[in-house]
Amino acid sequence: MDTAVADATAEALLQRRDATALRLFAAAWHVAEPEQADHLSGCLSAALFELSCAEPQGRLRFRAVLHGLLDDPDPDTRAGAQDLLDRAAWALPD
Repeated sequence: MDTAVADATAEALLQRRDATALRLFAAAWHVAEPEQADHLSGCLSAALFELSCAEPQGRLRFRAVLHGLLDDPDPDTRAGAQDLLDRAAWALPD
């Protein structure tokens, strides 16, 4: 695995924060092997920290997009979105 490419891709997806990008990230999150999961987790932690410092509307939009992915036809996306929502609930203030 080219970790630089994986990190850059994950960071770019998390920066976009739209349904298309978070759908890809959520699915990858759910199926990631341990080494990949470590890199994705680092990228997610950075994104959640950034959101924790942002306006509340940004956090609400992030959660809303993830909530929308709970109805995605892909089971990996649904499972990943749920896990990401759980992490966001823990990491982000309301």
